Amino acid sequence: MSNMLVQRPTTRASAPKPQSILIVGCGIAGPVLASLLLRFPGPASSLPHITILERNPSLTSSGQNIDIRGIGKQIIGLLDLEDEIKRFTTGEEGVRFVDENNCCWAEFAVDKSGKVETGTSDVEILRGRLAEILLDKTKRDSKDVQDRGGKGVEFIFEDSLESLHQDEGKVHVQLANGGERSFDLVVGADGLHSRTRKLAFGNEAEGCLKKLHMFAAFFSMPKEDEDGEWRSWFHAPGGVSIMLRPSGTKEKSTVLILLADKSGIIADQLAGSERSIPAQKKLVMSKLNRIGMGTTLALAGAYHLAGSLVDNPSSHSQAFEAYEEAMRPLVANAQKLPPAMPHLIHPQSTWGVWVLRILVAAIYWSGVGTLLFKWKGPPASVVKLKEYGILAEKGE
Repeated sequence: MSNMLVQRPTTRASAPKPQSILIVGCGIAGPVLASLLLRFPGPASSLPHITILERNPSLTSSGQNIDIRGIGKQIIGLLDLEDEIKRFTTGEEGVRFVDENNCCWAEFAVDKSGKVETGTSDVEILRGRLAEILLDKTKRDSKDVQDRGGKGVEFIFEDSLESLHQDEGKVHVQLANGGERSFDLVVGADGLHSRTRKLAFGNEAEGCLKKLHMFAAFFSMPKEDEDGEWRSWFHAPGGVSIMLRPSGTKEKSTVLILLADKSGIIADQLAGSERSIPAQKKLVMSKLNRIGMGTTLALAGAYHLAGSLVDNPSSHSQAFEAYEEAMRPLVANAQKLPPAMPHLIHPQSTWGVWVLRILVAAIYWSGVGTLLFKWKGPPASVVKLKEYGILAEKGE
């Protein structure tokens, strides 16, 4: 799950399922988890009372381009959101490797059937737009539960966790704006540099990131006629690459600039600026690959955590163990990077950039790329989605 972390209170045998749950973060994983938790079995009055805490005052519809692959698309389908999400995709046709003269050396098109996963998914969308869709879904599910006599979901924006501690059966939290609350479960879904994780695990949280020595800058710019619907990927000496991508609107394109920093010079200059460092999480309950599987892992994490809680209603510890067992294969596959990646595709020299272009051109013209995509594909399709039948339909 996207930075999904669970604070583990002592299990109470008298509680068949959690009655109060705090989800910190209203991005991708948080709202999906809330919607799935509202599908617990039993009458609406017995469903968990969920609180979603978000530090920002509101969501934004922009953000970076993200994709949904493999089991992530299955979960979106389970939530009945596939058609709605596809209406807001960016329409990216594939990726083209270009030079300084905008000459295309190779191109790899998206497989719109969804059967072959290439570098561009058939479901590409701006992160903020996806977050809005998921939040609206959670609000609808909450209202449905409230109309049937349940408590549904409480949303708290522009606030954050200040501290948390647990006793015999509750997790007690102090909010930055001064409020104090107690919950049966606290779930952290608050991003790469999760404050919830730091509060829960202390010094252990410091070692949960594997730095890849890559820096990224993401922004949007006015769209020009020649931008088109293909992702243009340009490489330059010094470990720099620039991607120009469609945003799904006629007004702007999105830009991603990547910079390799094997020497550590930039890292030294930006010491203390954590947000600029792409990384891989390696904490047991907090897994994410920043190379392109984060969204799918967020969806899968929410699904498996909700399902594990349903299957283990009397033991939180057993639910967490089941969650870990279900997520481990997917995370292990998602975190596998080929040798020397991602620096291999970010050459430092002019000669290295030329060799890279020759290589991708050879892969394209020989047809090897198509065979590789069909044979391997992204790891989202490697692990099958475990079935939790109780989540297939809403609780009555």
